[in-house]
Amino acid sequence: WEKMDAWLKGYALPANYDAYFAPLVLDDVQPGRILLRAPTAFLAEWVGEHFTHLLTAAAEAAGLGSVAVTVKSAGG
Repeated sequence: WEKMDAWLKGYALPANYDAYFAPLVLDDVQPGRILLRAPTAFLAEWVGEHFTHLLTAAAEAAGLGSVAVTVKSAGG
């Protein structure tokens, strides 16, 4: 996750990084899948709908290959 996060920080505009990516935390990693947690359901939904392609690109840039990235809220 640290490598993905660093890639996102370098790629995204600072305001977008701070608002959408900085609050995310790694929850689980399984073969072909990464689960991230957001502090709110709104943020999880927003990132999932608008930034999944960037999260996937970040995973590939971090050397994780092609993986599915899912964002869930901290409450579920």
